[in-house]
Amino acid sequence: MRQVRLRAGSVIFSEGEESDAAYRIISGKVQISLDTKSGPLVLSKLRAGEFFGEMGMVENLPRSASARTSDETVLEVITPENFFDYIGSDQDMLSGYFHSVFERFRVSRLKLRMLLGNETSTGYIGRNDRTLEDGFFGSSSDKNEVDQEKPTLQLTFQPPEGDPVQEIIGKFPFRIGRSYGYNDISIQDKEPYEVSRNHCCIEEHSGHFFVRDLGSKLGTVVNGRRIGKNQLGTSEELTRGENIIILGRDASAYRLRLTAF
Repeated sequence: MRQVRLRAGSVIFSEGEESDAAYRIISGKVQISLDTKSGPLVLSKLRAGEFFGEMGMVENLPRSASARTSDETVLEVITPENFFDYIGSDQDMLSGYFHSVFERFRVSRLKLRMLLGNETSTGYIGRNDRTLEDGFFGSSSDKNEVDQEKPTLQLTFQPPEGDPVQEIIGKFPFRIGRSYGYNDISIQDKEPYEVSRNHCCIEEHSGHFFVRDLGSKLGTVVNGRRIGKNQLGTSEELTRGENIIILGRDASAYRLRLTAF
């Protein structure tokens, strides 16, 4: 596969152009947006391991949105002739791709239903949705992501082996699991596994945080309540202050601390 390295702010493709390739992010970040009268409207912000541009390429339709790098970025360029062979060549890559596609549809559906007044679940809707544009597509202002008046979530994790992890989560949904590329934090686990490839994610809705199990084999424990397979629910809201999340069995060594401010 051919790789390209782009500077921050580089235009990868523009809305209306011919769809002649798809891309996989090797490193860096990419912003997908629509052109509006009031300026670019951000649809999504993608990270390493995620695909984009494949819909128009497969359907042989013009680009429905624009793509621009947010950081210095390395991309893998995938042509129509080898796209399906490429994503099918690796099980983790194929699983990650389909999870990403399904999540796009799920998030869009939940946002639309909520905006129409028909959704009462705690599914991820987006950060402080207010208008139809902002609610469905997400805010186009980077300022929203760093506004200190809004609630924040800090993750702390000491793996059984390796260095401790501590970071402020600013991107939702935030995915956790064994698979590299697809997850925002990839956990090294050994057989017999406690952590599934795509184990759980952290979501936000109007300033409230939730942990959602993604069909993991052994489930997830949130503040003592088990969610996931064979349980009554798949998501649990986090409380203000410290929360303990256990991946797998109750005695699992994979315990994360999430502190909501």
